[in-house]
Amino acid sequence: MDILNLNRRDKAYRKSKVLNAHSILVAFLMVVNCLCGYSQQEKYIVLTDTLDTKNECENQRYYVKSFTFNTKELYRKEYPVKVYNIIFPEKEGRNELLVLFSLLPDFKTGKLWESVDRSDISGDILHLESLESLFLEPIGYGNYDIKRKFFNEYILLQEIDGKYYKSKNCLMEVFSIKKSLTVFPLFYGHLNLRQDFLTIKEFSKLYGEYYPQYLGELPISFNAAPNYQDGWRVWKEFLSKTGKIGDKKAYHFWCAAATNIADAYDISRGVERFMYVEGLGIIAGSYDFYFRKLPHALAESLENVPKPNNLTDEEWMENVMEEKVMLAEELKCKVSN
Repeated sequence: MDILNLNRRDKAYRKSKVLNAHSILVAFLMVVNCLCGYSQQEKYIVLTDTLDTKNECENQRYYVKSFTFNTKELYRKEYPVKVYNIIFPEKEGRNELLVLFSLLPDFKTGKLWESVDRSDISGDILHLESLESLFLEPIGYGNYDIKRKFFNEYILLQEIDGKYYKSKNCLMEVFSIKKSLTVFPLFYGHLNLRQDFLTIKEFSKLYGEYYPQYLGELPISFNAAPNYQDGWRVWKEFLSKTGKIGDKKAYHFWCAAATNIADAYDISRGVERFMYVEGLGIIAGSYDFYFRKLPHALAESLENVPKPNNLTDEEWMENVMEEKVMLAEELKCKVSN
């Protein structure tokens, strides 16, 4: 593809290591802006022809698995959601790494993609293999980087029959897949396949007892509030149970997290309740942050936007407490309890 040549700008950018005081300030402001769910400069990720194929070539460090979700059963309103699992397999000295792209619909049109002129594509052009660098773990005290989720900061880009298309709304999340003993603590963004089971119902009871001041603001519900006592240290992906998808073991996870963002999407929980299968990636999920309601600022700027769901508050909380998810359409025939 012609667009692949555009990654030269990305390489040139990475070579620049020197930051003066002004650029440090700009970088700081961009980070603050990204934490609110938006970015000042888009980064385009180019989808290639290797989708849905496991390439065993030595020079291919990743493979991709894509699935389609339908929101009708979970949110009582029908929209498509498309997910792409970019999987960097486990290798010596490193666990499996997973980058999840979730394409979320435009509520007016229901579409996931929009056409874009070649001349309008600006910003950094990246390739899937470059995403591996997002997993470089910081070393040192007081410097743990918990940024694992990005909304419309990374945009998927594809070329079909000479025409270019970009994602309308794109959530990108990064996960490290671990098989660690419980005695070794893991943080936000790490999926431990060996951790003890803990359901949302069990967590809610324990959280309310330990943090009685936040009893009505659990970090798993639509009225969640940030924990000002322990902050992000309570953010975590928990393993609820395991099941089967065909002959493969499925791990049911859910995420506890919340911020005080009011005028943008709170993406801290991301895909939130989800199922992970080794070799396939995330094959079921929920996006409550997106389908609950529009943020105040976005709702005021848009006109005649349909309500994202048709659930009552009681039905919404039932979805949460029962850990309901959208299963990939491609895998529904393989489900067993």
